[in-house]
Amino acid sequence: MIKYIPKTLAFLLRISAFHLIFVAIQVSNFSLQAQEVFELGSSAKPLKKMREIPKRYEPFKFPTLKVLQKYEGEQHQGVLYLSTTQREKYRVHFCEQRLCDRHGQVLNPKHKGPKQALASFPVQQKEIGNDQQGLAIFVMDAQGELWLSFEAKAKYFHHSSLLAGGPVAAAGEMIVFQGKLYGINNQSGHYQPPPLVIKRVLSVLHAKGMDTQDILIKKFGSDF
Repeated sequence: MIKYIPKTLAFLLRISAFHLIFVAIQVSNFSLQAQEVFELGSSAKPLKKMREIPKRYEPFKFPTLKVLQKYEGEQHQGVLYLSTTQREKYRVHFCEQRLCDRHGQVLNPKHKGPKQALASFPVQQKEIGNDQQGLAIFVMDAQGELWLSFEAKAKYFHHSSLLAGGPVAAAGEMIVFQGKLYGINNQSGHYQPPPLVIKRVLSVLHAKGMDTQDILIKKFGSDF
């Protein structure tokens, strides 16, 4: 029996050497995520869980529309164009699935809005049960920033007022009451955006944590 021991020992040594080489190859081929899990030790989550971590939202960069040529120069004819400082009052912020102002107060009309609100969003108006119709004009820039105003007034305050006649990625009307968005459309005479801009706005709202499932959408015109 003794004469077989050296052969057995040599066989075992060969197996051990092969195993070490295999382990070395496996370690050197770890993916970055696997290495991170390995280095975190017992506190690490399984690799499957790490892959489920949502990615951060990339900065928005939407194409834009210019104001129609016939409205160029209207700021010299009595239409208000807001300065950079002035428009901060109209910038939309988000707080717990509500639209808010810069002070964290929910957006709410202070007076009765234009009459066309009832024609545009009849079901939502009935749900609100308030004579403040809540119709507001809005624009969105290429980065997904929103500005909104309940103060639309013919020949004085238009969609073009909010960004001083600058290009927009979306424009239209919203119906808002106590910070809740009930409806949205793409109605804007100054920019005449196609209906597809509504999807852009909804994508931004969704990224901000807003529930967009029950919002009434009304489209004007065609995408083509």
